[in-house]
Amino acid sequence: MNTNPPTQKDTAEFYRLALLSGLCAPAAVAQWADTIVSAEEAPDISFIELCCAGDQPVSALLTLLADVPGKAAPGMPGQILLGHAARLLAAGTHTADQLLPRIHGIANAETFPAQACAELTRLQDAQALAEVPTFLAAYAPYAPAI
Repeated sequence: MNTNPPTQKDTAEFYRLALLSGLCAPAAVAQWADTIVSAEEAPDISFIELCCAGDQPVSALLTLLADVPGKAAPGMPGQILLGHAARLLAAGTHTADQLLPRIHGIANAETFPAQACAELTRLQDAQALAEVPTFLAAYAPYAPAI
């Protein structure tokens, strides 16, 4: 697992994945961008545009998130999404049978650690829903503050 703190691009890619999987609302993306704009003296224009895009269609947000400068660390956005999923499961807002297909459907080697991709495939193939909480618990430290 990648233990470096996430960059802004890592977080942007997490939000892209979270939107694609239906695990966050557009307003959360705008709120995150607003914290960046408030904290930085000269924020990138992509953050300013994201601040104003909370009521835009998801497709518009996906385009704006792709414009965030930088390169995501391999696997980091997936780790953050898995941490977010662990938090959703622990909070009881989603069940394992709701989370597993959403996460597995977007998992790939670029955005998820290879081991996580393999495990998600195994869990999905075996319909091993009882194992999902244990799997996600390992990623809980990566959960974003949304």
